[in-house]
Amino acid sequence: HADLVGGPLAGDADLDLGTAADVVGDWLRRGVDGVAAYNDDVAALVAGAATRAGRRLGDDLAVVGHDDSPLASLFVPSLTSVRVDTADLGRYLARLALATIDGTDPPPPPDSVATLVRRESA
Repeated sequence: HADLVGGPLAGDADLDLGTAADVVGDWLRRGVDGVAAYNDDVAALVAGAATRAGRRLGDDLAVVGHDDSPLASLFVPSLTSVRVDTADLGRYLARLALATIDGTDPPPPPDSVATLVRRESA
């Protein structure tokens, strides 16, 4: 999209309790303003490090986790997360496997198996 400028749109980092402050601090100094984390635990590490660095989640830094664990809603400020309907996804994958075995046309994918649950961090 034309209005996306600046640093990379994708990247990765080894992040744990011992490295979170340094890694997130480096991101903030480089102007990173959004993080999509591997899961809600990693999102909480990022959010905690950013908060301790004096940044406001949702304003200075958007943080999105994945799996919509109870931690996401209990964390302060609450974490935006991606919720996956694993039951619907599992049913689709089973139908896909059976169609492959039977040699029939694959079933249409579900309309959506993932939902963004917006909370305070984004």
